Amino acid sequence: MLLFSELSGDMKMNFAITMNARGGPGIVLATVSYGANIISLEFFTVLILTTMLSSMTAGYYLRYQQKKNANIFDSL
Repeated sequence: MLLFSELSGDMKMNFAITMNARGGPGIVLATVSYGANIISLEFFTVLILTTMLSSMTAGYYLRYQQKKNANIFDSL
């Protein structure tokens, strides 16, 4: 759906990164998988660290975009 919207390419990228920054579902899925003995402790740790890293990276990227253009998120 977003591909066919009238948003600019930068806005589409910002929206995609924002949606990827939702770390809660990743942590819940990793916890449930570990609790059901589907994954090992090592893989659980990797999943949690990856979720945290992607959430933090998205925050830094969006702050950088806002510093470049203070009104970038007004069109949403």
